[in-house]
Amino acid sequence: MKIRRPSRLVLVVAAVCFIALWNVAAHFYVQRFHQRVHARPRRYCYETFLGPLNPVMIITDEAYKAELVSYYTRMLQGEESPVFRFPLRSVLFIKPVYVLEQDSQVAKILYYYTAQEQGNYLEGYVDRRTLHTLPPADSLVQAKEKVDYSQ
Repeated sequence: MKIRRPSRLVLVVAAVCFIALWNVAAHFYVQRFHQRVHARPRRYCYETFLGPLNPVMIITDEAYKAELVSYYTRMLQGEESPVFRFPLRSVLFIKPVYVLEQDSQVAKILYYYTAQEQGNYLEGYVDRRTLHTLPPADSLVQAKEKVDYSQ
């Protein structure tokens, strides 16, 4: 008894169907992911511990959580230039972030790079004391824009 091999046409049709189903499933998965994110609390990330408005440091690796908390604690205690030992990344203070989880010291957030709040995003941890329900006051933003960095 000889088993027939499937023809190339059958294999091509099966591959095309698989790819089409995969793309449809991925589309719905991504759409559902963004819906779940938008259902989370929306906050603004900025700090004014030393007076002027500053963007917030964000870490993507949990191993640096203690160092992040230590950095902001030293800043709150008045240290003007505390040293940090984690990769430098920051979040713009005028764009909202979504809080995914939080504990007593840090919050896991999702920050969209694009204005449409779909697609490219950064997921990481910030110090919980830097989360605010309202965006920074216009006076703080305008003061930040007037700073001359060329000196």
